[in-house]
Order: sequence, then C-alpha cells, then structure tokens
Amino acid sequence: MKKQEKTFNDYLLEVKSDMILYFVILAILMVALVILDMLYGIKGAICSLFLVLAHLIFTLDKVTSYRNILKIEKYLIDNKLENKIGNILFWNEKNYFLTDNFMIIIKKKEVNCFSYQDIKSISKRVDVEISKHSGMQEYLTIELKNNKKYEVLTLSTYLVGEEYKDISDILLDKNSDIYVINKEEK
Repeated sequence: MKKQEKTFNDYLLEVKSDMILYFVILAILMVALVILDMLYGIKGAICSLFLVLAHLIFTLDKVTSYRNILKIEKYLIDNKLENKIGNILFWNEKNYFLTDNFMIIIKKKEVNCFSYQDIKSISKRVDVEISKHSGMQEYLTIELKNNKKYEVLTLSTYLVGEEYKDISDILLDKNSDIYVINKEEK
C-alpha cells in the first residue's frame, strides 16, 4: 500500500491541530493542578506543577512550529512558489521542508528557499558531550554556492522537538554534483 502524499496545507492543518491539542492538554493539566491543590494542599500541587511546566515547554515548541509554517506559507505565496515546490519529501516538524524542487528553511526568523542545484557541499558534524547529562547530536551542514550555510539536525540522543533524519541521500539524489566533505567531530 503506497503512502499518500501530503500537501503543504495538510502539514499546516496538522501543526495547527497539534498546537490546539497541546493547549487543551495544558488546560486540563492546569485544572488538575488546582484540584490537587484544593484536595491535598501544596504537596499534591507541586508534583502536578512539574508536569504542567514540562508540558508547557512542548506546547511552546508546537507554537513555534506553527509560527514557522505560517512564515513559510507567506513566503511561498509572496514569491509565487506555492505551485512550484512539487511534492513534500520531508518535514522536520520544526523549521525546514524538502520538496521535489526546493529546500525551504527558516534560519534566524528568515525564510530561505533554494534549489538543490544551488548546494555546493555538505558535511556532517558530531557534537559529543561527556558529563552528568551525556549525549550526542549530529548535524548536516549545507553550504550553498553563494557561501550561505545551514545546519540541520540528523541524529540526537536528546529529547528534541523535531523529527530528525539524515537527508544527505535525498540531497545527493537531487544534485549529484554536491561535494561531500568528511565528518568533523567536536
């Protein structure tokens, strides 16, 4: 059975639905916090408060995703690209899309859209932290012919609010002239 392709509007509705769901859950948790405080006093409320604060972080992450996708939509409409992007190949649920014809990414609140033919090179960087909270993250650095650089998360042992994937093969399929630089470790 073939997976049905989603349109940009499908992703927009999905993000909006997720954000609303997270706000509803947050409201329920806050009501539970008040009820626990009334029934068990401050001790019961403190346990629930930590859950509410943790969920608030995820809710704010969904708001950021929604704002980003609205900015991308506005950019596509303003630049008359909404019918030129083709199918969506991958969305990291945060700040970038890979489509049939373009990569669209938000960096520092600015939407950037470029063709795969504009990519000069890619390289991977691995950040390893050995400490009380050890972990590892891997990033793909994408350098364009105009020397702009973008980094996308490809692997993480931390809890992150986005879907990550090594998109190197997709980029190389779209442009076989991309120069691949060996992995750096930090």
